[in-house]
Amino acid sequence: MNQSSMRAFIVLISVILLPLTASADAVEIDGIWYNLVNKSKTAELTRNPGVNAWTPCYIGDIVIPSKVTYESVEYDVTEIGDNAFGVTIQNNELTSIIIPNSVTTIGEYAFQNCSGLNSVTIPNSVTKIDRYAFRGCNSMTSISLSNNITNIAMSEFDGCSSLTSISIPDGVIAINDYAFRGCSSLQSIILPNSVTIIATYGFANCSGLKHISLSNNLTEIRGNAFNNCTNLTSITIPNNITIIDEKTFSGCTNLNAVIIGTGTRYLNYRCFANCDELTDVYCFAESVPTTNSNAFDNSYINLAKLHVPAASVSSYSASAPWSDFGTIDAITSENITIGDFGIGTFCGSNPLDLSGTEDVKAYVVSSYESATGQVTLTRTYYIPPFTGVVVKGNKGVYTIPAGVGQPVYPNMMKGVTTNTDLNKVDGDYTNYVLANKGGNLGFYAVSNGSTLGAGKAYLPLPTADLPSAAREITLIFDDGETTEIMKVTSQEKTSQSYYDLQGRRVANPTSGLYIVNGKKVIIK
Repeated sequence: MNQSSMRAFIVLISVILLPLTASADAVEIDGIWYNLVNKSKTAELTRNPGVNAWTPCYIGDIVIPSKVTYESVEYDVTEIGDNAFGVTIQNNELTSIIIPNSVTTIGEYAFQNCSGLNSVTIPNSVTKIDRYAFRGCNSMTSISLSNNITNIAMSEFDGCSSLTSISIPDGVIAINDYAFRGCSSLQSIILPNSVTIIATYGFANCSGLKHISLSNNLTEIRGNAFNNCTNLTSITIPNNITIIDEKTFSGCTNLNAVIIGTGTRYLNYRCFANCDELTDVYCFAESVPTTNSNAFDNSYINLAKLHVPAASVSSYSASAPWSDFGTIDAITSENITIGDFGIGTFCGSNPLDLSGTEDVKAYVVSSYESATGQVTLTRTYYIPPFTGVVVKGNKGVYTIPAGVGQPVYPNMMKGVTTNTDLNKVDGDYTNYVLANKGGNLGFYAVSNGSTLGAGKAYLPLPTADLPSAAREITLIFDDGETTEIMKVTSQEKTSQSYYDLQGRRVANPTSGLYIVNGKKVIIK
């Protein structure tokens, strides 16, 4: 190597190691290295300055103390410094970390490539997590974030391919560039309404992502934000979004329903390209958005249906590439019918907004607990198209307007828009439908060859987790303020069952308030 090449090599290595070095003045206390600030009496956890960037600095189970003492002076441990635990190659020797409530900042690269970590809890004392902090932690399945952070930093969880779920705290404003790129095990995300920005490649290559509920206050979704989210089936874009940027949803090969809000004015280059399962696009913008000719490239929109405001059908029909859709229909309201028993199921082909009515309430089945035989229903004020829900209200027909909102996930209900034959067992699931048998209104396992009517919904439950035939399943409506309980039986009963207000069956009820067949009963 000549002298010039040697100098270039030294400069390159220096740049690589720049964020990975520790202060030469760091001191070791009980096996952990710190930079001490005497004036503020604070300590920053750092790397061993004698260990290179390719070698793990800490191994095993690490408990970070909230205070350390050095030369008779006590210091509060307030920071995990840049690259304190991170390395340039995978480190599977750091197996767990406990972060104390004294820590307020986690620096950049702090846990980069710590592949031995499978879960991390960030205490609420932390207000800042810097870029690349957990990049490449590819064995981490869960992380509990501080409620006091306001940003998910650049590449903070980039490449965390085993991360299955994460709760984004209220107060987070931005999902920054590459924040969750390559988190291929994530299946569902709910963004709080504090989030206003999803930056470039924010959720790109999250190939396991099936559902995401966006913030209603989003103002920007930047380019490639959901590129190659190959399991995403539907997306609702809020009304405040004016631009759908380039390649935002490109390569979402299972995306079949797209709802675009009223504020959209521009669709950029290939923003919905290669979405080859696309069947329905709902665009609520009354003025046709300016649209790049390749916005729907390779998405076979000639075989898909476009739904737009009734007054705008002719405008969309005359504007490319919207005019290339196979069918252009008007977005309409839909009727929800509730029968004598005050409860039913529904599935429609238009997105519906129930926020303006209390006459009819809609619920998703959010969970099933096999140990207790209970399903929990969570109220939703928005019903996406082709989505099964339980509806409740007084007997009548209710006209519900179309609108844009964010769905509630998870939802175990399945809906149909045409008459559909159901078998009792479908793969690993047993199918239940809402019915009235012998005066008991509830979900019952269907008989083979049963037909579910158009616009209705059914409930598939894991066959392996079902209770014995003699047991009852309770259905709990969670309205956020009160809990109402309706009995759901898997077979006809010859006697009534009593439940307390927590949903627990009472064998020998005495005086008090109980639930019987979905009604409150007082025994004196």
